[in-house]
Amino acid sequence: MDIRSDRQKGLSYTEIARKYNIDPRTAKKYAESETRPVYRLSAAKPSKHT
Repeated sequence: MDIRSDRQKGLSYTEIARKYNIDPRTAKKYAESETRPVYRLSAAKPSKHT
């Protein structure tokens, strides 16, 4: 994602959020962070079935 570059071009957080289909607060967080976000999968949860 090029959220930081879009922000530097003058797009608002709301415009960025619409472009990438994310929340404006998330867009702000990514735009202000120095590094790219790291995504991790959580461990599988056990089934409720017995």
